[in-house]
Parts: sequence; structure tokens; C-alpha cells
Amino acid sequence: MDLFNNEFLLTMSRVNKEIFRLANKDIEKLNLTVLQLFVLHTISKNPEIGLNELAEHLNLSKSKSTVSGVVDRLVNQNLLDRVASQKDRRAIVLRLTEQGKEKLQDYMNSESILSHKLNVIEENYHDELQQVIKFHNKILEILTSEEE
Repeated sequence: MDLFNNEFLLTMSRVNKEIFRLANKDIEKLNLTVLQLFVLHTISKNPEIGLNELAEHLNLSKSKSTVSGVVDRLVNQNLLDRVASQKDRRAIVLRLTEQGKEKLQDYMNSESILSHKLNVIEENYHDELQQVIKFHNKILEILTSEEE
């Protein structure tokens, strides 16, 4: 198989690139990056999460310094706080500040171009979308399995 002419890889790459382009367009209005928004969203869904767990949730466990840098910038922008864990006082966990919650809510309430287009896909191609999701999960399973 010629990897450089593989239509599957080319279309996956184009879809991914377009999703990030539209997401960036939406997120720019909030003066955030896509990764910063993912961090805020992940922390909102996983309160009291530590830096290592956050990196794992973002599939960046090998790039902890990247996640740490993003967290530092969000703390400096007063969108996140580092606090002592209630379960283990030696551990530091991350929490959204009120300003961080507002910023995330602003994104959720915005007239997102990406959200609008994804809703169109969901409404018009629901069954096909479910098949694509199943197929992507199978592909991920194969790609992430141990090399033989």
C-alpha cells in the first residue's frame, strides 16, 4: 500500500485539519488556544484532577511539559487555580476559577461555526456518523495495540 497516496489517510488528515481550523476560528474570539480550551473543558468534567491525570486525559502523557506550560498560562490568566487536594494535602490539583468557568461557558454559548456544522452532520447523517465512529474506534484499537 502506498501510504502517500492512501485516500483514507488523506481524507482523515483533511477532516482533522478542517476541524482544527474551524475550532481555532471559534476559539480565537476568546483569546484561547484549542489546547487551552481542551484543558478547561477536561478540568470542568474532572474536578480536582492533577497534572499527570490531565496529561493522560488529553493523550499528552509523553508531553507533560507542554501541559504544564498550558496550565501555567491559564493560572496566569486567572482561569485556573492550583490548590492542595482535599484527599492528600501533599498533592496539588487543578480547579477552574469563576473566570475560567465563565470563559468556558462563553464558548459553549457562542455561535460556534464548528458546532453549527457538526450539528448539520449529526442531523442529516446520524446513521453514517455512528458507523464512522465505530470504524474509527476499531482503527484506534488496531493502531494502539502492541506491535507484533
